[in-house]
Amino acid sequence: MDISLKLAGRLPGSTLVEVLVALVVYTLLIAIVASLFTALAAKRPDRARDLQLELRALAEQAKRERDYGADRFLWDRGITVTKDVTAYQGDTALALLEFRASPHGTADVVVHREIIIINDE
Repeated sequence: MDISLKLAGRLPGSTLVEVLVALVVYTLLIAIVASLFTALAAKRPDRARDLQLELRALAEQAKRERDYGADRFLWDRGITVTKDVTAYQGDTALALLEFRASPHGTADVVVHREIIIINDE
């Protein structure tokens, strides 16, 4: 009996085992990537919520100091914050105070809007 005939008979079985092992490896790899993606995606709302709270604190500070001028500044972690104050529906006593936070000048991540009373008369 020739050895090549023996190997030819075993080759399909060994290929099946290799395919099954590769399938298990790919499944584990996909599971690891999916769990990493889920962990990263779960952290994103926390950051947005923290930004929202920090923008709210900036709005409170602006109201306390009566600082109603438009402003744009670079904040920690490379976040650009833009402050705009516009008249609210044409009323001279009311204004819309708006803070926008965006990383590196890209699209807005968090926006905080608040109607404020300008004249306390």
